[in-house]
Amino acid sequence: MRGRLRGGTAVVLAARCAAILVSFLLTVVVARVLSVDEAGVFFVLFTTVTIVATFGRYGVDTLVMKLLSGSGAIHRDILSAFGLVALASSLGGTLLAVGLVGTGYGRLSPIALVALGLTVPALAFAVVAGSILRASGRLVTGVMAELGSVPGLTITVLATMSLVSPLSLEIVLLAFAGAAIASAAWSTVIAVGELRRQRPEADAVDVTRFKDFVRENARSLTMLMLSSLLFYAVVWAPIFALTAAGQFAEVTYFTLAMRLASFLALIPSIQVAYLAPEFARLYYARSIGELNALARRTTRRALAIVAGPAILLVAAAEPIVSVLFGADLGAVAEPTRVLVLGALITVAAGQTSQLMLLCGLEWFALILNAAIIAPWLLFGLFIAQGGAFAAALVSTGLTLVFAATAVFGLRQMRGLHPSVR
Repeated sequence: MRGRLRGGTAVVLAARCAAILVSFLLTVVVARVLSVDEAGVFFVLFTTVTIVATFGRYGVDTLVMKLLSGSGAIHRDILSAFGLVALASSLGGTLLAVGLVGTGYGRLSPIALVALGLTVPALAFAVVAGSILRASGRLVTGVMAELGSVPGLTITVLATMSLVSPLSLEIVLLAFAGAAIASAAWSTVIAVGELRRQRPEADAVDVTRFKDFVRENARSLTMLMLSSLLFYAVVWAPIFALTAAGQFAEVTYFTLAMRLASFLALIPSIQVAYLAPEFARLYYARSIGELNALARRTTRRALAIVAGPAILLVAAAEPIVSVLFGADLGAVAEPTRVLVLGALITVAAGQTSQLMLLCGLEWFALILNAAIIAPWLLFGLFIAQGGAFAAALVSTGLTLVFAATAVFGLRQMRGLHPSVR
């Protein structure tokens, strides 16, 4: 197994690094080509679309990991899962488009806002297809479908458009929507082809089987969806609090700081691409000791790797921000230092969120995320008055609470030990 994991790490490392770097490059491009306030509007809309797409996936991206880990899933069950994603994401995208058009958000054209609605099912399908590809052994293709394709294609379109006209907020949003739709198209075709190749004897999906699939998995999928939805909401709640306070410049500062601090999660993000299928296999094979050894070993390795970059980000935040985003965005430095601490806490805790979702603790993850987001719902506007720095302080404190509670819950309820100690 260790040889296979080392090989998986080597294969996924380059793809995951490239995908995350391309995603970060999109953030840099947006920060440089748009004004501070326009960049804030983009980041709010980007985050909103991502969260609605998480609803649209309806937990299917995690479920397929379980189904393809050896539990006897057949091809038509996965196709039924695709059907559920189509229904949920279409509903989410329609409601988002109607809501945005109705409010005339950001004084954007209806075309741009409708395009954002179409982006919801596109992102949902791309992530689900990526999960299927990773679970089927096509790690690099799956990683690119989930992380790298959308930002990469967006940057390509923006680079092309910049040759003929200045870039505006609307052009950036349309480029993002087009990239998401293209990514969904190629990744879904490949994922379905891979399923057919591995299970050529499987029957086609039918309405009866779809209803059975939904009935059999409704509770688990709903828990998975709500847990994932709240997880993203917790991470990005500061953005919505700052938006509600009308501070779009502070939204930009916080988002850029979060993106910088997120570099510390690069190694855990790389690890999860190949660890998620392995965690599922070991857990359902009841190899808890082997799973714990794997989880703890990879957590320690990740923390050792990110310690140096964390020190660098704290010590040299100002020059790093200036080089990446421009001298006029120096206000990003202070929240970056605070969020680096939160990122280190997350790394030290290990793959807690992934393990809760894979090991039947969706309900616990749901309750935990709901408890963590409560302070933002109750006091978000008050916190936002302190700007990006105050939001970063509260976010880091809640990260500590989440990590400690998740580690304790996994240990007590499943005998799992993912943290560094």
